[in-house]
Amino acid sequence: MRFIPLEYLLVNTPLRPADVRARLAAVVAPAAGGPPGPLCGTVGRATFALRRATRYPPALAPLVPEFRGRIEPRAGGARVTGMVSLGPPPVLGLAAAGLVAFLTSADSLAALLSGARVDVPALAPLAAVVLAWVLAVRGVSAEARRVRQLVRALLLESPAPPGWRRGGP
Repeated sequence: MRFIPLEYLLVNTPLRPADVRARLAAVVAPAAGGPPGPLCGTVGRATFALRRATRYPPALAPLVPEFRGRIEPRAGGARVTGMVSLGPPPVLGLAAAGLVAFLTSADSLAALLSGARVDVPALAPLAAVVLAWVLAVRGVSAEARRVRQLVRALLLESPAPPGWRRGGP
């Protein structure tokens, strides 16, 4: 069981680092006039930052976990390493909410631990933050599976011929 909202990914591919960069860049920035790609972000010479493209408003984009990593040469191809995690704003927000919930629930929590009568509704903020944290960890894990599938399909499958689309020409 994971307790922090991040997950490491590693993909070994027979492609050269330049080909890996080219494939990632092609999906992130599709041809002019084409439909948007499944990923958005940046691809540099040896690093990248990608997230799944969504229809969320830009203000909610930090809530979508991001895959940050490196493209490293290795014998017979390249290795793509990185981690999928929430950005700093949601993590700091959860941490601050946890601190506030703990402070507001401290008396009831102390009573619970000492065996005294407990004001159960006073523990609700603490329970809500724990639930939010569990959902964040599960969400990052699910997003990591999706990104892993996209990146592996992109780097381990042979490229489609020009003009070909899944489901036919």
